Amino acid sequence: MNHSMIHSMVALQSLQQKLDLIGHNVANVNTVGYKRKDASFDELLTTVKNQPPEFALPGRRTPLGLQLGWGARLGRTYLDLSQGTLTPTENPLDVAISGDALFEVGLALTDENGVRTETAAYTRNGAFQLVPRPGDTGNLYLATKEGHLVRDEVNFPIAVPVGYRLVIAANGEMTAYNEADPQAPPLELGQLKLVRIHHPELLQNF
Repeated sequence: MNHSMIHSMVALQSLQQKLDLIGHNVANVNTVGYKRKDASFDELLTTVKNQPPEFALPGRRTPLGLQLGWGARLGRTYLDLSQGTLTPTENPLDVAISGDALFEVGLALTDENGVRTETAAYTRNGAFQLVPRPGDTGNLYLATKEGHLVRDEVNFPIAVPVGYRLVIAANGEMTAYNEADPQAPPLELGQLKLVRIHHPELLQNF
């Protein structure tokens, strides 16, 4: 195949992948907690094409060979966890992170044998809600819109007794107030767990 055609094909393929990445970012511009993805390019290896012996003229100082490059390819994609724009809401359970940390939640999974397990997952979307949990009628649990339970600093789900109002302070500390008895002492529920990821490019979407 003609070398110029190979170079063009490789370049167009890399540019198409870059455009797909940009399109994904644009499509999620209004998604709460979405962090855009970016990409870097790597140069492909070069090959040396031997020239005919006629090129070996007396006094030639350059190597007898022609280097052919094969363009560049999309090297890796990575998340940009820099601070985005904070938008105030009227929901007292909506929380935003100032910085590059993530909330930790429990992601329920079912293995091939039908056994349910739970693993750690991370999100920037702080639009939380209180949901019931099967088998526990005395508490509501702080969860994401998808139903994943939010964890506290000791890796436990955050349980709020029924009839109590949850207040989340600016530093992540959580307090529950008895709505039926305003004079009752509040309950300290710990603190939201925040995690800083050193290699965000290794994270997988769920």
